[in-house]
Amino acid sequence: MVKTRLYRPFPNPFAGQVTVRYSLAADERALLQVYDRLGCLVRSWAVSRQPSAVGAVTWNGTDDRGRELARGVYLCRFAAGDTRTTQKLILAR
Repeated sequence: MVKTRLYRPFPNPFAGQVTVRYSLAADERALLQVYDRLGCLVRSWAVSRQPSAVGAVTWNGTDDRGRELARGVYLCRFAAGDTRTTQKLILAR
């Protein structure tokens, strides 16, 4: 049985790109958002409704406008249904 959850990103720390995997237990929407250390939203992905499945997004260390971000610690927040969780991402350019 698949549970709704956010898996540990890999590789982490990362220099080029990081893969963030998640699973959905039901036909629901998911939202992945990356925040900088000041709490500012820098990147987001809305996952359209999909049946119970495992999915992934790849992040290359850029913001929503395609600008390269500075090295440092970022937080990836995941929300789907009643599940809310956060994983740390370390960008090591």
